[in-house]
Amino acid sequence: MSTPPPPGPSQPTPSAVPPAASGTRGGRSRGPLPWILGGVCALLMLLLAGAVALGALWFFVLRPSPQDAVEQYLEAWLSHDCASFQEVSTEEFRGEDFSCEAWEQNILEQSDYSFEHEIGETRIDGDTASVDVTETITLDGETDQVEFTVDLIRQDGRWLVDSGTVTEAPDDL
Repeated sequence: MSTPPPPGPSQPTPSAVPPAASGTRGGRSRGPLPWILGGVCALLMLLLAGAVALGALWFFVLRPSPQDAVEQYLEAWLSHDCASFQEVSTEEFRGEDFSCEAWEQNILEQSDYSFEHEIGETRIDGDTASVDVTETITLDGETDQVEFTVDLIRQDGRWLVDSGTVTEAPDDL
């Protein structure tokens, strides 16, 4: 049997622990750089995931919808809030002779009535939408229902009431 030649100048002496197992590379320590880079990458991934989650939350939950605009319009009517009414409607809807005083007077003429509203189906087509509303009107204990459709347009990212059409009303209204 032959024995291996003794280590010489051209052959390194084997170490007790290989370099990969000792955490060194080529005899040098890697230091904290891989940990720092890993931490920065993890942080960036968390920030990206958070931004995506917030964007989805805004898009699906917090973004103003046509129904929100109709509810604001109806609330403005019920609370006689002309500023809110103007905020949620187009100039075309209000008319060129619009004034808060005339609008409030019109509401006061109907103050004997009580109104309850139910938002129905909503249809969106690009920057236009239609929302069905059922209105229950009560006067002296008598109730009637009126169904109407509110048409909206999106301007500057906001939905605004642009027109309304009565689709079903009792004969005596």
